[in-house]
Amino acid sequence: MATIQARGQFTANNFVLDRETGSTLRAILRFQCKRQMLKTSARFLIILVTVGGGFTSFLELAAQLTDSKSANALYFVLLWIGLAAYSLITAAGLIFIHRDRRTRTMLAALVIQIPWFNVPELQYHLSSAAYITLVFGPRLGQAEWDASLDSRVNLKVGSAATGDWNVGINLFALLVLFIWLLYTMEEQGGEH
Repeated sequence: MATIQARGQFTANNFVLDRETGSTLRAILRFQCKRQMLKTSARFLIILVTVGGGFTSFLELAAQLTDSKSANALYFVLLWIGLAAYSLITAAGLIFIHRDRRTRTMLAALVIQIPWFNVPELQYHLSSAAYITLVFGPRLGQAEWDASLDSRVNLKVGSAATGDWNVGINLFALLVLFIWLLYTMEEQGGEH
């Protein structure tokens, strides 16, 4: 436990600090206030992406369950996989609201949003609330950016997965994961 020693005079009515100690304490208080604001902003972003984006996307996919024009079995299997993924993302956010320490659920919910790929017979894109992707194409040095403030699920298997080979990462999900890791490290550091 650290102790702060202040130079000054103490009387029953007030505590007088000299200029040097007073400005140091003001700087510490300003830093603590900014740090708390950053923690609150990080927490809000994480909850928005997981609970807001996950639940909204779950509802959008659930509405497709009654879609009769795409009634093949593979469609419904992929639809249920998407519903399970968005359920995981939403549950991770709700767990984070009540217990913001490091959980495997949150780690899984963020990590499944990072990879994006399109290879023959398989396509996978999943995001909650927003995405900024950097995708590398078949030619050496070819890269494309894509960004949006919405969720995306694109799961295709077999002949439905067409197009060039593309491999990419969701930079927004990677950023949220990094913010979440910093937040949890800060929280664990504050417990000691």
